[in-house]
Amino acid sequence: MTVYKTALQRGPIMYCAEWKDNGGTVSNLAIPANATFKPVVEPGLLNGVTVLKGQILSETKGEAAKKVELTAIPYYSWANRGKGEMTVWFPEVNAATK
Repeated sequence: MTVYKTALQRGPIMYCAEWKDNGGTVSNLAIPANATFKPVVEPGLLNGVTVLKGQILSETKGEAAKKVELTAIPYYSWANRGKGEMTVWFPEVNAATK
C-alpha cells in the first residue's frame, strides 16, 4: 500500500502543526486530498503570525475518523511553547474513502 504525504506551504513559508494548537497531539492527523486552507492573521500568537486553518481528519485507532480544524503555524515559529508533538508531513487521504 502506498502512503502519500503532503506538506503545507503559503508563498515561501512552510507550515507545521504543533500539539499546542491541535488538541495535544498531531500524529493522528491526516489531510484529505481535497482540503482547503484559509490564512488567518493571529496578532496575539507567537508575536503575531499568519496561521493556516482548515478541516482535516483525526484518526484514532479503533474509532472512525472525524473532521477537526487544523491550525498550522509557520515552521520558523515552532518549539516556543513547551515540549510536544510537531509535524510538517501529513498522511494524505482520498476524501472519497473516508
